[in-house]
Amino acid sequence: ESYMARGVSLALPEEVYRPDPIRSLAFEPNARCQPQPAHRWQRGRELERWSLQWQKVAESYRLLREYEQQVGQTFDYIVRLRPDLLIWRRFPPVSQLPIGPADIAVPFGYFGGLGGANDVVAICPRTAHCYSYFQVHHLYRDCQGAMTMGADNGEVLLATHVLHHGNTLHSMDLQYTLMRPCPLAGRVTCHMLHSMGGNASACRRAGKSMCASVAGRTPF
Repeated sequence: ESYMARGVSLALPEEVYRPDPIRSLAFEPNARCQPQPAHRWQRGRELERWSLQWQKVAESYRLLREYEQQVGQTFDYIVRLRPDLLIWRRFPPVSQLPIGPADIAVPFGYFGGLGGANDVVAICPRTAHCYSYFQVHHLYRDCQGAMTMGADNGEVLLATHVLHHGNTLHSMDLQYTLMRPCPLAGRVTCHMLHSMGGNASACRRAGKSMCASVAGRTPF
């Protein structure tokens, strides 16, 4: 199944779609902003890691929007996936998921019981306000004064921003884990599957097999 707008091909001639160069991303501290709580966000590199992660997401969204504008059509859905994601159970086509017009779907469950949105995967129909997810970094970029970012890794901030813009967070049943570099045996975080009803033992065996097949290199 194609997740693109009907009739639009990614293999467009160069004269039709010429994207701007991908912008160089770097952490630019906002001296006007005081992220809170200070002990979490104003020490170490937590803020820098968060900023670079969501700058990449925002840049991907910018390129997508530029593409849509140049071809004059829009995608039906925007799907955000981490590149180190390993989907453990077959997933239905996006169009068959019970996602409402104002829903942004994320994997089942919230981190730490604090009300934050799982930020590993997101599926957003274009009828929802997708920018609230993909441009969450703008909160820090444009901040002047105190900014509450939560005691977690930014998941509460993400959920709060998405909900503030009139969206609903829809939990979807997705069994997944994250890849880690080989050659350490079974370098996938299989323990995550326990809370999703997945087979962690089979996951570890698969991890060992993948690492063996690539002779010490990262599988992907």
